Amino acid sequence: NDGYLHWFLDDELVFKLNGTSIVEKGLGTGISSEPSYIIMNTAVSKQWGFPKCPDNCPCKKYNCNTKDWSAKCGFSSGFCDMLTSSKQNHSQPGVEYKINYVRVWQDPNDPKQKVGCSTPERPTRRWIEGHQELYMQEGDSKPLKGLQRGRGRCGSNGNGKEGEESSSSSLSCGGSHRGTCTVGGVCECKEGWTGPHCLAHDGRDPTPYDEPDSLADVGFTPPSYFPAALVVGLSLCVVILIGALVAKRRKIAKAGYRPIPNRPPARKPVRGHFA
Repeated sequence: NDGYLHWFLDDELVFKLNGTSIVEKGLGTGISSEPSYIIMNTAVSKQWGFPKCPDNCPCKKYNCNTKDWSAKCGFSSGFCDMLTSSKQNHSQPGVEYKINYVRVWQDPNDPKQKVGCSTPERPTRRWIEGHQELYMQEGDSKPLKGLQRGRGRCGSNGNGKEGEESSSSSLSCGGSHRGTCTVGGVCECKEGWTGPHCLAHDGRDPTPYDEPDSLADVGFTPPSYFPAALVVGLSLCVVILIGALVAKRRKIAKAGYRPIPNRPPARKPVRGHFA
């Protein structure tokens, strides 16, 4: 349940680390909430470290990118040739590693873990919006350009049938399961894929830590309560204003004046004959 890390070499287990040993020691430090890169070090070998220093070798320098024998003699036999063969002779590939997959996840219910690139502790989006000039080159209108979905140029077999591709451009839109090349010569991405040539997953962040901007972001905090004296004073002012209006109307009525009606009186029809 605590996870594990297993290293295999030629389908044989070389090294393993269970997460239980880490959990038992405790996670005292906080998990990084900043955008990070993952660098996979695949330098796994059956023999760790350097071999015993050979005779007549000083073993003071270890450098494969040199013609000096004294700087390379401390390595295992063939080690430098493995690293440099691809640079010197393209027909013979050098060392290559393959990573099947890397799975990284975070628990959205754990307050120590944050999902997203703009967390409350480090509001990256707001910082960039407030310092856009630091993230723009000459000619840019904004730091981050919008994500283009499809419309990348691709080949066509010229038969006029939309969705078909020639063999030379079958991968120009990510292959048949990611996108298709339209008759107009542009890529059209299928569901779940994005980018000009449909090469990227159309993923979304399910946990919106980056909330919309509000007045509180500029330092304005409305009062949570009104003082009792202020409430009583406002109530007295309203009562006095209403009392003054009522007294004024009574004074006008007592003096014999009648208020002007809002509408003129209706005229009675005139009966009679006209010559």
